[in-house]
Amino acid sequence: MKKKLVFLILMVYLCNILSGCVKISKKMTLRLKKGEAFRMQIDGDRSFRGPSNETIELKSRESFLCNVISVNDAKDMEIKVTFDSINFNTNIKGKEDLKKYLSDTEMFLEQDKSIYSKFIGKSFKVKISESGKVEKVMGIDNIGNDILKNEEDNNKKELIKNFIKKEFSEEVLESKLQRIIAFYSDKKIDVGDEWDKTNKVLANIPVDVDDKYTLKERKEGTSDIIIDGKIKKRESAKPIKNDDMEISYEDIKGKEKGTIVIEKENRMIKTEEIESEYEGKVKIMLKDPSKGAEYIPIFAKEKIVVNVLKQ
Repeated sequence: MKKKLVFLILMVYLCNILSGCVKISKKMTLRLKKGEAFRMQIDGDRSFRGPSNETIELKSRESFLCNVISVNDAKDMEIKVTFDSINFNTNIKGKEDLKKYLSDTEMFLEQDKSIYSKFIGKSFKVKISESGKVEKVMGIDNIGNDILKNEEDNNKKELIKNFIKKEFSEEVLESKLQRIIAFYSDKKIDVGDEWDKTNKVLANIPVDVDDKYTLKERKEGTSDIIIDGKIKKRESAKPIKNDDMEISYEDIKGKEKGTIVIEKENRMIKTEEIESEYEGKVKIMLKDPSKGAEYIPIFAKEKIVVNVLKQ
């Protein structure tokens, strides 16, 4: 009799699960194991438009070979990351006035592309928590010092320093990676549940996004996540000093949309696509206070596509 009762209870519970009456929540944590390897390709497409229809377009493709070298008791993962390919392209339409107001685009405009090849095969390390926090980026300074040591051209040395500062400094790499993996959470998540994170849109421009993630569905072997975000000025932002002026960003507002497909077993990204657009004003304050402030309206769009392949 007891066996029949237990069997009946199990059958009722199973039917409730299949009908959706009982939820099965799981933590949205990253579960990589030591020895796992993958290749991550990040395609970026940014554009900035100024008041006289002048535009700056930036296209990039970066590929990294990643190998999990350790996982500690707290489930923090240390990953060796090797530069596999790098390419950046810039296109300016109309006047070039806009470039001096966008601090993170300056180094692209007079770039010697032979610099990119100097990074291929070089490695650094990243420490990531299971909840998706980039704890530390290690070894970038060593890469820079090694490249600079073997470069005799002083002009190229300055370009390399700027390139690292603008695109591959610890802060910038942390920001890039954090934006991609920010959806991880140590909270239990079921289909239809929502959770929030605030992320940097770009490391070098003081713009943040309040992202809302929704677990849309679980399929055979994968899970789908939807991103819906609101873009705003970074609350902690301070004016950027540039030659004889100070630059700040005002009245920033915009939106972000995206989709993420992750592996069901280890929660690793398979594909991710993020699209954002925002507008506002660049405030230029010259050192001469008698000249007052100038406001330049800007409109920006960005698209990021991430593809991850197991190795």
